[in-house]
Amino acid sequence: MSTTRDIVSAISELLTSLDALLKTDTVDAIVSLARRLGVGPMVTTGIETLQGLFTQLVVFLDKVKVAFKSAVQVPQLMEPLDSILEMLEPMAQGVTEMVGRIQHTATVVIANLPQPEDLALIQERFTELRATLGSYREKLLEAPPPAELLSLSAGGSP
Repeated sequence: MSTTRDIVSAISELLTSLDALLKTDTVDAIVSLARRLGVGPMVTTGIETLQGLFTQLVVFLDKVKVAFKSAVQVPQLMEPLDSILEMLEPMAQGVTEMVGRIQHTATVVIANLPQPEDLALIQERFTELRATLGSYREKLLEAPPPAELLSLSAGGSP
């Protein structure tokens, strides 16, 4: 069974591979072709949408990292309660057991949470993808040279 850390690692690897794919000469040639055919603005809209999504995911992951850092503190926050309840044990045996279960459950859950540095790695991958898409966006917004347009309409190769 995969842990959340395994899943985070796999997502990071996927994003790295996707960025590498987007940086290939083939994708660059497709972007150039789209620009020469005059459909750059349409492709640019898709790129801008993806860039916006990646930005939102980076912001979301910042919030997740803060939540995970807070979750890590739950067992520590329970420790003083545990010692106080031990003094009141005759009256609070059930509560003591419940606090112990909460501590144990929190420890197990925390052990399976991705580390903030793992999430930071995914944020970096989304930022890299966004930058790669941005470079294509810029190419698409460039006006195609008139000579290339003429050779395309006359059946010539680019």
